[in-house]
Amino acid sequence: MDIFDRRQVGMSNAHPLADRVFRVAHVVALVALILAIVAGVKQSKFSDSDAIATSVSLRKATAVLLLALIIVLALATAFFASRIRSVLDGDRLLVYAAAASLPFLLIREIDIMLVAFSSSSVFHGLHQNVYVLAFMAYLMEYCAAVIFVTAGLRTKGFKKVTATHTADHTKDVELRQQETGVSHARRT
Repeated sequence: MDIFDRRQVGMSNAHPLADRVFRVAHVVALVALILAIVAGVKQSKFSDSDAIATSVSLRKATAVLLLALIIVLALATAFFASRIRSVLDGDRLLVYAAAASLPFLLIREIDIMLVAFSSSSVFHGLHQNVYVLAFMAYLMEYCAAVIFVTAGLRTKGFKKVTATHTADHTKDVELRQQETGVSHARRT
């Protein structure tokens, strides 16, 4: 999601998404992470049936929150891809990487939903089929990670970001890329 924050800076004159969308997405991701951790801790208490029931409910809530998060990320990726000409040259690769990773993340999310809501023994939370776990979970996460690591290594960083306010309340943002020394000025 930090990639989308960076995209926001580079598209300052192209109808940027509201900062609130990113803040909400970050909060949803944190809440999902916390719920998943609590669910895992509760599930480890095999003798307590209330803890196991709570764990199942928390897993379901986590799955739904992660589904909402992936939908927001897909919409943000589509937004940035539709305005690819407004994206800084060095960052276009990040938009492509986000788009390329979405199918892998979607398959991972399907696995999460099946583990949370399915009663099939193949998707049981504690005893999930090893092949399903390997291909729907681990392999999908690995593919998405490789895509983003590769894109991150090939993306040029910003050397300096300065912002000044002029008399007519416009904001000049000057972004200089480290490797090329090219300066891009944007007005909002």
